[in-house]
Amino acid sequence: MENEFYYTDKLLIAVVLNDYETVKSILQSGDYDKKLFVDVGGFEVPVPVTYFNKCWRIILDFPFEEELYIKHFENAVRISEIFREYGIAEPEIPFNKISYSGWAFEDESDDDLLEVLRNERVARGEKEIDLDLYIAACRMDFEKAEELMNKGADPFFEIEDKTNCLDCCGTECSYQATCMAVELLRSPGWYSNGIEINELGNLLRWAANEKMYAILSRLDEE
Repeated sequence: MENEFYYTDKLLIAVVLNDYETVKSILQSGDYDKKLFVDVGGFEVPVPVTYFNKCWRIILDFPFEEELYIKHFENAVRISEIFREYGIAEPEIPFNKISYSGWAFEDESDDDLLEVLRNERVARGEKEIDLDLYIAACRMDFEKAEELMNKGADPFFEIEDKTNCLDCCGTECSYQATCMAVELLRSPGWYSNGIEINELGNLLRWAANEKMYAILSRLDEE
């Protein structure tokens, strides 16, 4: 890694590009920086390289028909298996602590996210449970979102610009899947020499929004 914004480590690149054979070869050689499994650097919290493999397993765990996605889901699973074979821990990703992942900055208040003061929204008849769900989705608080959905919160609740949290997550997933993070799979040659932090951020953002969308879209499935 040349600096905190551009990563050149071959193992990191192989994991992000979902290149199972290269990951396997590097691990077998023993010639890799073990610090990558603690923190790749550049983010506001420690981000081990295993997070990027977990992102692909979240994103690709869907009945895709396109061969590219089927192949890469298999690669992601195999990379996870070889991590376990080498005794490498695979902690859960704290998406709510990684700014690239969500729709809220750390210093934004709930009222900032709602665009209108909560008490004003409640006074005009909006339900607090729906406001809380919107906030939880913005902050990628999956546990809170799940709890609120179980209590009957409405993921179609709209803020001032007619946007709801379900559509926000779905739109972001589509954006990443059509022209952003998907290029890591479609055009790996572009990244063979190095990857910028924004590209890693896009991968984290895609996975977080897929995970939140799965929680919020349950009403469509019922």
